[in-house]
Amino acid sequence: MKKTRLGTLVPFLLATGAVSANAGGSITDEAFGTYSVDQCGSLSERTLIIEPGAISFYEAYCEILEEDFVGGEASLTLSCNSEGYEYQIAAKISVYMNGNLWVETSEGIEDVYEFCSDGF
Repeated sequence: MKKTRLGTLVPFLLATGAVSANAGGSITDEAFGTYSVDQCGSLSERTLIIEPGAISFYEAYCEILEEDFVGGEASLTLSCNSEGYEYQIAAKISVYMNGNLWVETSEGIEDVYEFCSDGF
């Protein structure tokens, strides 16, 4: 079964009362796929990949340690590995109605990521 895009599903479900804003779940289960700041079609330093339980930035793989997911917005604590270093960062990911993501991290990333594909 193909997963449904979070950007249009969550607002609809919240508006109709099918789920509550505190229904739980994970942004990585709902918004999996590839996103880009620049352009879709090629992986770059501005690509973001979301898969169940993890988020990958350019040259950094981050597992989710803690997540608070409410109403299309996730506050995350991530354990990341990049070029032999391990570190933790905080991130906030918000879903827009068009399925794109607003991403902010404690490492200084603040950008809109355009949805590219459900795959990698």
